[in-house]
Amino acid sequence: MTDWVSQKAAFQERYNDINTYISGAIGSTPASLADDKRTVTAALTNYMTSQNPTDAATIRITMENIQLYQTKSNKLNTDITDAINSYASKNDMDALLSQNGQLNQKIAAAQKRYDEYVELAYTADERNKNLRSRESNITTHKVFLLGRPLRPASIPYLWALSVLFVCMALLIFYYYNPITIPPIYILIAMAQDLMYNPMLWAGLFGVASIVILFLVLKLVGYM
Repeated sequence: MTDWVSQKAAFQERYNDINTYISGAIGSTPASLADDKRTVTAALTNYMTSQNPTDAATIRITMENIQLYQTKSNKLNTDITDAINSYASKNDMDALLSQNGQLNQKIAAAQKRYDEYVELAYTADERNKNLRSRESNITTHKVFLLGRPLRPASIPYLWALSVLFVCMALLIFYYYNPITIPPIYILIAMAQDLMYNPMLWAGLFGVASIVILFLVLKLVGYM
């Protein structure tokens, strides 16, 4: 059996011949369908006025040529249909489709692994730059979580998760330790006690001093 590649080439050559005849312009070489139509129209006009046998012969020959290409077109369509049916009968199309589906799945899995490798390479490169640079500039495009760079698109999801967990923690705390809000004058008295508590101010001052110290060390390059 002739292989499909050879059949396809032969079909393409036959189609090109028919398509050239059908879509060719007037005056093209070889003569096109437009030329034959113009020839038939002119010969028919002359024959109706002069009854010249030459015009009748021209009409007959030209119509035979048009009919020849019509036959070629029908034969090409039939041969292509027969070739496809023959190929399908000699090959298990279900198995071929199944193999094609499995191949597409493997390609998709390989693409997924490739994307993961690209992400790992990007992560390793960013981590290496961060470790080598003593004064790395952390911007919105270079935010790290647990040593891994975060994309800006992930930050809103982290905010949402943070708010969700805080709300859940407050609900659990309130469930096990219900709080009764005291009267307003008691709240005011408690606030005044905190404002005038020296231990509170000493603790705040100590925390602020530690934060300022770490910031200064970071700015001068010791951290």
